[in-house]
Amino acid sequence: MFKKVFYILLFSLMVSNAYALNYYSFMYQVEDGDTFGLILKKFVQDTSIINAKTPLVKKTIKNNPHILQWSNLPKGSIIELYISDDFMDMKKYRPYEAGILKKIADKEEKKRESTYPSGLKASLFYMASVGTFNQKADQIAEIKFKQNSPLTFGGSFNFYPKDKLYSYSFSAYGSYLLATANSLTSEKISIPPEIGANLYYEYRLQNFGATVFSGIDYESFYVFNLRGLQNYGKVYVDGVGATYLTVGFAKSFTFFNRQLFSKLSISKSFLSSYKNNEPLSSGLIPDEYDTGKYSGSKFLFYLNYKFNDKFYLHTLFKYHSMSGPSNLSVLRVGVGFGYILF
Repeated sequence: MFKKVFYILLFSLMVSNAYALNYYSFMYQVEDGDTFGLILKKFVQDTSIINAKTPLVKKTIKNNPHILQWSNLPKGSIIELYISDDFMDMKKYRPYEAGILKKIADKEEKKRESTYPSGLKASLFYMASVGTFNQKADQIAEIKFKQNSPLTFGGSFNFYPKDKLYSYSFSAYGSYLLATANSLTSEKISIPPEIGANLYYEYRLQNFGATVFSGIDYESFYVFNLRGLQNYGKVYVDGVGATYLTVGFAKSFTFFNRQLFSKLSISKSFLSSYKNNEPLSSGLIPDEYDTGKYSGSKFLFYLNYKFNDKFYLHTLFKYHSMSGPSNLSVLRVGVGFGYILF
């Protein structure tokens, strides 16, 4: 008796599984003029007879509780359809699926286009900064001095070819420097303006949401002539020009719900010039004052926060380490704002 009941239950289970329905589940957005019946006809076989008691209708209604009136579907509503495999017409569904995939691809393309600009972009910027210089020549002198800048003005330009992953950037600046005090003399020394410029080739790494760049940097700044200071007790301010090869990495990130843009770069000098500002008519001979060129590297970290369509805040941290007539280290920290022209 027990075996007979067991086999009857097993047979019933097998029969029920044999007739279990498999469903295709997918999203559909209601179009103008759509009714529930017309929507189903877009995916079921033409010979299908469907009513309110049909399982696919019941399952679709049950899984869309946000639809309050199935007799009046609002345009734009999203419905999750459940079409059982005994009614589904794949010849109708496949074109719909292809259309959905195309819409997704188009949406991603528009998102990419909105994320990556095209054409020429330009901005003007202001920055104030503090700079700490440390110069040391063994057995001659060591001097520490400030070169603070309340006014740095510049401009930046970017060109983005349409539908390309590469771009070009150029920027230039000029800094007014305050008279500097130093650790060896009591006098304050006037420092000429400092200038700089760069030109980079950039390439976007789409998979990482970042940009790598490389190019040329140029800077003109001023140092003390330590030999002249040691031998004559007089401060000579000499000019240094350095051209660097730069590589860097840029990426946007979110910090406390704020979208920030950052750049990190490392530069190595490959050309330099040194201008001694004490004329030879003074009677000095080369062994009595600094001559020669500086070479070395610099590190820069830049941060930018765009708080509307036109204005942004920015800050930088820049460090130089150079050698030549003396060993020179420079630390500069700045903060300011910019205005986007176009």
